[in-house]
Amino acid sequence: MPKRRPPTPFCDDDFVYFELQSPNFRAFDHYNEGGSYSVRKFQPGVYRLPIDAICPATLQDQKERAEEIVAVDTCQIFIVDSEFVSKFRECLDINAGGWPNYPYFEELRKQVGVDFGHANVTSDGSYVLDLSTLKRIDPGEDPKSAKDRPKEDLYEKVARRMRTFVCEKCFNEELMENGESYQELAQLAKDQGWLLIPPEGKRDSWFFEAFQVVGPKCTAQARSGRLTSR
Repeated sequence: MPKRRPPTPFCDDDFVYFELQSPNFRAFDHYNEGGSYSVRKFQPGVYRLPIDAICPATLQDQKERAEEIVAVDTCQIFIVDSEFVSKFRECLDINAGGWPNYPYFEELRKQVGVDFGHANVTSDGSYVLDLSTLKRIDPGEDPKSAKDRPKEDLYEKVARRMRTFVCEKCFNEELMENGESYQELAQLAKDQGWLLIPPEGKRDSWFFEAFQVVGPKCTAQARSGRLTSR
């Protein structure tokens, strides 16, 4: 009896996941048409794309890769097999609670008939996808396996991806990028006493699933948690 495929996550701290039954897919904000992409040496299955492969589009990209440009107005991108895009748009209820709403997305997957992916981006604008690091997951492999997962200082990950540190306990503390490199911003956050700690519950509404960002003024309450590291 064939081994059942593990459930496809929508995304995690490092990757966005999606199922392809055809070699073509679209990446789009639900308010926009989005960009068209094609997978070389295609095999049906679940694919994962690093979050950092969703890149702001340069002026050159906008001239040379017009069909791949993803215009974003809601800081989020859906990735859907091209054969299912019409069904996705037909079934999508844009009023189904604050997004990402994963319980609703799970029901939507059943209606659409394919495991689409969902990813947050740090700001609105134009994006392109770098498919050089797109990988098909072997049947039966846990999509969230640590295999091939990037090793990186978590502070640098926050600084590079978010360009800011915002306290997720009070949302009143913020350390903004001010001309520093992301490495310098990460070091500044460490020096000021910012913490990255395990979340208090399941994460389904922020950029990082495995940890939360806590500002210096809230660290007293957070000290009982374990500082995460990689």
